[in-house]
Amino acid sequence: MKANNRAGFTLVELLVATLLLTLVMTAVYTLFSTVIQSWRSVESDDSLHRKARHAQRLLQRDYANLFGGAAHLMEGTGDSLSFYVVSAPMASESGTTPQLLQIRYRFDNDTGELLRTEAIVTAPLPSPGQIEAGTKPTPEGLEPHAPQVIAQDLQHVSFTYVWIPQPEGAWWRNRPEPVSSLIAHYHRPTW
Repeated sequence: MKANNRAGFTLVELLVATLLLTLVMTAVYTLFSTVIQSWRSVESDDSLHRKARHAQRLLQRDYANLFGGAAHLMEGTGDSLSFYVVSAPMASESGTTPQLLQIRYRFDNDTGELLRTEAIVTAPLPSPGQIEAGTKPTPEGLEPHAPQVIAQDLQHVSFTYVWIPQPEGAWWRNRPEPVSSLIAHYHRPTW
């Protein structure tokens, strides 16, 4: 009796192994591709939210430094907002000491960018009486810096102005009575 010594694989065994390996590698590639696409989607969404949070924090910081003596000069539309703050300029060449600045936020619909421009105020601000008499609400002595891009790739930005009117005879020590708010899409000086 002769022993049958087989060294190696038959062609059928090799084809079955190749087919199984192909199926496993296809499943691994599909899983890997799906994970990468999900990761990119989450990363782009997170980037958008991060940009929005940055713009919101910057606007809140500026608004917190609002110069009360110039509240009558605040003005805006649905896509721009301008007001005066006492703060250190973000432009590094202007120093770090707080100064009176005009801050202007503007949404550029063509590029999808939210821009922030600051200008150092070097002339006296007009009073409410001067504005009502016809003086321009923007002072002459402004040294504007180049606009900074706060957020990009935006589809829409809208500023809404909400007013809560003070009831007749209201006093700051008394508990306020509920009143309905007024909503506008623009703001004029001395309002």
